[in-house]
Amino acid sequence: MLTQIAAFVTGSKSAGPAVVADNNDTPVSEVQSLAMLGLRPRVLWRDGPVSASGAGFCWSVRMLSAAPEMLAAELERVRALLLRGIAVNLTLADAGARSSRRIEQLLRKLKCAVSAPCIDQRLIGLAVLAEEMPLPAFLLMSKILLGQGPRYVVLGKEHLGRGGQSEASPAWTALYQQRSWRWGLRPVYGGDSRTRCALLSDEQSPALLSAHGMRVPAASAWLCLELHICRYSNRHGHLDTAKLHESLVRGLDIADRLFDKLCWHDATQSKDALSNRRIAFILQGIGDLVVLRRDDPSDIACLRRLDRLVAGIHECLWNRSHRLAAERGLLPALAARNPSHCAATEEYRRSWQERWNAALSGAAV
Repeated sequence: MLTQIAAFVTGSKSAGPAVVADNNDTPVSEVQSLAMLGLRPRVLWRDGPVSASGAGFCWSVRMLSAAPEMLAAELERVRALLLRGIAVNLTLADAGARSSRRIEQLLRKLKCAVSAPCIDQRLIGLAVLAEEMPLPAFLLMSKILLGQGPRYVVLGKEHLGRGGQSEASPAWTALYQQRSWRWGLRPVYGGDSRTRCALLSDEQSPALLSAHGMRVPAASAWLCLELHICRYSNRHGHLDTAKLHESLVRGLDIADRLFDKLCWHDATQSKDALSNRRIAFILQGIGDLVVLRRDDPSDIACLRRLDRLVAGIHECLWNRSHRLAAERGLLPALAARNPSHCAATEEYRRSWQERWNAALSGAAV
């Protein structure tokens, strides 16, 4: 399976168990088992099957503005998910000339499509690239038209390092001015999704998952598990690493079973779920851990300790995913890459299969 870690600085409130109805049609045992480990899956419990609670799409503003039929289909797609209570995040990109005007027109059409008493507009997340339009204008416009859902600004490479300070100053200035706002813009860095599996390609990640602002491929299907890291520390911030890694291993096993019971209401997400089986672990309480340790977050030594912590968690999950591939079978997207399937003769097929098996011995997920 594909696993990803996202780290957040949050408050001290830990994630509690989800409230579920105990019947044979819902995966109650998996959710309760995860809760006992301190893991909270982001899933929706309705009258029908259980479903994952978020979807992220990337809209080309220029393309949709020039294609009314395509826009109508996308609006209906979003409306259908919102009616089911599924949070949707839209990343607005490629606005081109007169970007502010085009984005405003698109948001007005989105407002018309989702204006219904049964739709909670707090489920609508919006993101814009930092260079597309003035950020204060985007925040004000989007809040007036579409309520208090999460708002993000995607920062590109020019916003990293000293070399881009002059170009990035408008975006950073806007973010600094609203740093204490409850409903302000949240910064997200751009970049592709990378995997440690050398047999899988990197993926473009233009979209965001609404609840956590995690960069993901557009319309990809994720089961997100929230974990408050301080659950495994004492009052001085000393972590029980062995217990943490044991819980992560058990949690990944349970999440793998839970994934099979999820229902996806978007066709593209459903197809992606069959191929990639994406599971994300959302680490919360990183800032609380620093406070408990009385560390200085501006000290490079503190950052290195946190980096080693996250790297150890990633290594633990990667190793367990590798073992799960041997126990339960390969990731379907990886199995489909077997080069022996395209071999013309039996001799070549055996040769490629031997090479493929050798590669899988160290890289299977």
